[in-house]
Amino acid sequence: MRGGAFTLGAQFASLAMHIVSTAILSRLLIDDDFGLVALVASFIGVILIVKDAGFAQSVVQRDTITHEQVSTLFWLNIALSLLAAGVCAALAPVMVALFGRPELLLITMSMAAAAFVGSFGGIHRAMMQRQMRLGSLSMSQMTAQGGSIAIAALLAWWGFGYWALVAMQFSRVAIDVLWVLVACRWLPGPPRRGTGAGGMARFGAYMIGHSLISYGGRNLDNLLVGGWLGTAMLGQYTRAYGLLLMPIQQFTAPLGRVAIPTLSRLVNTDRDRYARVYLRLLGLLAMVTIPMVATLMAAAHPLVRTLLGPGWEYVPETFRWLGLAAIAQPLTGTLSWLMLAEGRAKEQFWYSCIYFALLLACFLAATPFGIVVLAMAYGLSGIFLRSPLAAYLVLRRSPVGLTSFAKALAPGMVAAALAYAAGSLAVWAMSGSPSPVVLAAALAASGMSAGACYMLVTPWRQRLLGSRQWLKELRTPKDTTRAATSR
Repeated sequence: MRGGAFTLGAQFASLAMHIVSTAILSRLLIDDDFGLVALVASFIGVILIVKDAGFAQSVVQRDTITHEQVSTLFWLNIALSLLAAGVCAALAPVMVALFGRPELLLITMSMAAAAFVGSFGGIHRAMMQRQMRLGSLSMSQMTAQGGSIAIAALLAWWGFGYWALVAMQFSRVAIDVLWVLVACRWLPGPPRRGTGAGGMARFGAYMIGHSLISYGGRNLDNLLVGGWLGTAMLGQYTRAYGLLLMPIQQFTAPLGRVAIPTLSRLVNTDRDRYARVYLRLLGLLAMVTIPMVATLMAAAHPLVRTLLGPGWEYVPETFRWLGLAAIAQPLTGTLSWLMLAEGRAKEQFWYSCIYFALLLACFLAATPFGIVVLAMAYGLSGIFLRSPLAAYLVLRRSPVGLTSFAKALAPGMVAAALAYAAGSLAVWAMSGSPSPVVLAAALAASGMSAGACYMLVTPWRQRLLGSRQWLKELRTPKDTTRAATSR
């Protein structure tokens, strides 16, 4: 799959850029700068939900869709995004009053404007995903990320502080939108009534509700840390979070762009193959991400010292406990593929309410004790409570069984255990060496252990080595008869 192979390569490049930007910006800025921007990012993320979730997913999920329907959804998406941006900007003074930081006023207004600009590309991205134009989407992501990192690094070097991070957000959105608008080659018509977009809008409304609640759950910890422990401690927490969870998302996002259109096509035509495709994708994701997280957990201390430098003393232990959440998050995230493909948006909304309630209780109980305890509660509850509950609720009404789900995770879990043991042993054995040397030894030991595990077990080796050809077979574009095209 040329598009899929390019997408995978693009994700590795994106991960490399993320690591480089983390190392550079962590040395040029202070924890308070990161905390201020993270606080605002958590607040204005509701605009991103409107932009990226409901209506865009409706475009991907439908079997057939017309130009008039897409146009109507485009303008509805713009209107809701503008409303959300206006509300966020109007609440900027409230942010200042709540957290006692005058800087939040202009930061909030600027990032709300950036999020609104991003809404102009949401439907276009969905159409490109529907058409499986993954290579172009990946190029958009790489170009936007690279350009925004360069801008942020220059501004940080020149002493602009947190404005470097704001500029990175704005420039990334602007570059991405320009790219997809040109690449998609589609122009919206005027909104119309009677196009059948109402049903899609209702589906999208449930998706937006689910995404808002899920987003609130994922970012509630940032708001509590920022308000309870201060923006400097929030900067420490988000550095740990970004180092661990964000790289994992570099692999789940492109796989989701393949999975959702494919599963949506199969669910009503071949439910047996639907289940097999999902389990194969889940197993592939687990074989990559779980050992990767285990390796990073084992190498937490030398990794933080090498990439972030001095001044980040709370990050290593926070990072290690967040690793448990990083193991669970991408795997349970694939359950949303099933809910979306099966059209269970209303059910998904109510499940997300339960999930949010569990997270809220966890965060409220742990935050007063500091970010390390918060990360511990987040990780342990994810592994032992939230993820098993989510799997049970979703899979009890799906062609994919709970037992099959667990079996698909087994190779990744075994390889992760070996990788963690080997990495921890390497860190202990090299404890007197410079941090980069210890890090390199841990990565090498963990990587060789996981690789040997896969190569020695024949079914696992065949599954991993045959994944590229198998993904190529999935790259059959979704039927777009009567689909929206350029006008």
